Amino acid sequence: MPSFFALIDWYNEIVRPTLAIVGIGAISIAMLLVAVRVMEKALPFSVRHELEEDHNLAAAIVMASIILGVAIVIAAVAQG
Repeated sequence: MPSFFALIDWYNEIVRPTLAIVGIGAISIAMLLVAVRVMEKALPFSVRHELEEDHNLAAAIVMASIILGVAIVIAAVAQG
């Protein structure tokens, strides 16, 4: 009777999917960080100043919507 561990192809069933998930996750996070930095440079005001010193809720909502939109696009690309 073969053991359970002999029936599993470790590389194709465990290692490759795990590496793919970690790789796609790392690339997605890096792309999100780059997009946030680009948007900070493109906006006509200092996001850090508006959020930390002025406690501007509108600026926080704008940045949150940008981050959420970019994250949705990255997730759609990563799935396809």
